[in-house]
Amino acid sequence: MWRRWWRWSSWKLQNCVGCGGGGWCNVGGNKKIVVVMVQQWKERSAFARLKPVWKSNAYSRATKLRIYKSNVLPVLLYRAECWRMTAKDLSRLSTFQTTCLQRIMRVFWPNRIPNSDLLEATKQELMNNILKRKRWRWIGHTLRMEPAAHARIVLTLTPEGRRKRGHPR
Repeated sequence: MWRRWWRWSSWKLQNCVGCGGGGWCNVGGNKKIVVVMVQQWKERSAFARLKPVWKSNAYSRATKLRIYKSNVLPVLLYRAECWRMTAKDLSRLSTFQTTCLQRIMRVFWPNRIPNSDLLEATKQELMNNILKRKRWRWIGHTLRMEPAAHARIVLTLTPEGRRKRGHPR
């Protein structure tokens, strides 16, 4: 369904050479925000499809956490190693992670628990640490590629010429 939405919109996104052509990267301006919004829609739908599992008493918390780690996090962080991450994006990802973990642990509104205690109780990592590990793994992968590979060239690319004056359009 989201692919149809892209056809209807006037946004034109380019394949990311740094990701091997598989992922979407920001081209500039507000297009990055649209990509992040679509990614958030996908992650919410992945978590929402498993709503009966989260509400069920038949599964233990350990099983629910393994399902979260194997089904929700990969959708959430698909090709995250080539995202240009801002503080706002990182905050959104961390908020989504803690919200999901609170639902799994059945911590609802009047009861509050600090995020550090929640992450410790569920044995999860901070979103920032997960993203750093993914990026370092990707950099190691590209450095082991052939010197003529596009991803390796892009890693050390410096554009020629100068940028125009003023605010980019």
